[in-house]
Amino acid sequence: MLLGRAKELQYLNTVYEKSGSQMIVVYGQRNVGKTALLNEFVEGKDAFYYTATPASTRQQQFLLGNVIRENQKNISEYPDFDEIFEVLQADSAIGSKKIYIFDEWEHMIKADTTLVDALIRLLRHAYSENDAMIILCSSSIGFVENGLVSKIGRAALDISGFLKVKELHFVDVIRRFPSLSMEECVKIYAVLGGIPGLWDCFDDGISVEDNICRHILKNGCFLKEEGARFVKEELRETSVYYTILSALAQGDQKLNDLYAHTGFSRAKISVYLKNLMELEIVEKVFSVDTPGRDSQKKGIYRISNSYVHFWFRFIYPHYGDCLRLSPQDFYKKYIAAEMDSYCDEYFSIICREYMILSEGRDALPMKFEKTGLFVGKKGVIDFVGQSKDGKFVVAFCYYSKPMVTYEDYKNNLAVLGQAKIDADQVYLFVNGRFDEKLTLESKVKGNVILLGMDDL
Repeated sequence: MLLGRAKELQYLNTVYEKSGSQMIVVYGQRNVGKTALLNEFVEGKDAFYYTATPASTRQQQFLLGNVIRENQKNISEYPDFDEIFEVLQADSAIGSKKIYIFDEWEHMIKADTTLVDALIRLLRHAYSENDAMIILCSSSIGFVENGLVSKIGRAALDISGFLKVKELHFVDVIRRFPSLSMEECVKIYAVLGGIPGLWDCFDDGISVEDNICRHILKNGCFLKEEGARFVKEELRETSVYYTILSALAQGDQKLNDLYAHTGFSRAKISVYLKNLMELEIVEKVFSVDTPGRDSQKKGIYRISNSYVHFWFRFIYPHYGDCLRLSPQDFYKKYIAAEMDSYCDEYFSIICREYMILSEGRDALPMKFEKTGLFVGKKGVIDFVGQSKDGKFVVAFCYYSKPMVTYEDYKNNLAVLGQAKIDADQVYLFVNGRFDEKLTLESKVKGNVILLGMDDL
């Protein structure tokens, strides 16, 4: 079953049903579910699918010819792209629209743009009168968003649209792992993020701890090196990037902190952070604008790819022991005591998702004009929603804290004061429980809403 991709599937079908030929770009990070989406889309349609690997143009044409011959079609041993599309178009029924999917297509245009020229001719019916839908798929976000236009030039004008396949939401984790508790699903989301290709590595019938031991920490497992592999395949000078990512994973989130930890110049760190942000491995987080903007911290950096974050938090700094110790011993020594605190950041993201979904179904007293979080000098507001008329709904989230107390609530009010926010409603989310005094305060005030894990 294809989870959480109804809008993307609808977009693809809408493009397909248009008259004439179209060329679109579908992209997103590796394992995010692009292939599953495209397989669902082409079900029952006339489609040709080719996944490119790094090779010369002649080698790509040779490999394409092999794929065509495997489908019982006659073609030269080393066909050029014109011959390839003539054969493929001749094979489609008169008046039909054939779908062409070139996966990881950036590998096909690095040497030259011969393919692009042929694709434009295909769009313009040079090979037959039949329409075509061309899907250029890529896992290289940086290439698509920053290098595509300069590489293919005016041919970019013939692209009908771009579809970015983003990570799935926490609610999809729940659907994917129905036998696990909410708490366990939070841990999966914290470790693997919204990447369904990584979810498939985990078993639904065992705990997250057992999954980590079996499918991450065990020697030879796909996920054991995936956190590093993702960075290594996209970037050079991995030693510099690993150093910066390790510092971020350990909590050095400001430029000065990274400078103090790494010893690299601030200018160098800024350049490398920019490259990591282009690949959506790192993000710069700014506070939502509030009347208390003077008390905000300037933008902080953090790892936005969950699995890269997990890998550099727990495996990279103890890599030798990860190879030497048994998975269970490594988990007990380095992960067990820190797992809940690691999940705090991701529980905050989940609660923000809950607030936005609640607003969407009119379960909140206002519609938001802007949303975000507030990172203050004395504390964090995990969610801030502001209406057009200046009213606020806020939320504070606690995953690792066993019991949230009335004193915690008073501290929350102090942070609200720092941000100069007079909130109409204050939500408190908890994995544990609330003390009696805070529970009573919620009943008396009415605008303090206490939500446990099961309420999500």
